[in-house]
Amino acid sequence: FGADATALVVPRKRFSPVKSSADLLALRSDCYELREDGSLSLKASRDGPPLVSLDDCYKKVDDFEKLVRKGAPSLIACSKLKVKG
Repeated sequence: FGADATALVVPRKRFSPVKSSADLLALRSDCYELREDGSLSLKASRDGPPLVSLDDCYKKVDDFEKLVRKGAPSLIACSKLKVKG
């Protein structure tokens, strides 16, 4: 990167990586809002995203989609969600 490279610290409130179906569930929930510019952002009422843990049987997209076929649950007031089975 060179001598002029600079590291940036981006608060979790502005950066929401989706590395797993659990991250995707949080992103699809009502904790996030779609802005006019097409970007997603965590709602101002949240300090951070909820901690979501899904059982291994929801790792594949098809299985995850079956879990949320009627939509993602409301997580706006949730700090932690764990789904087993």
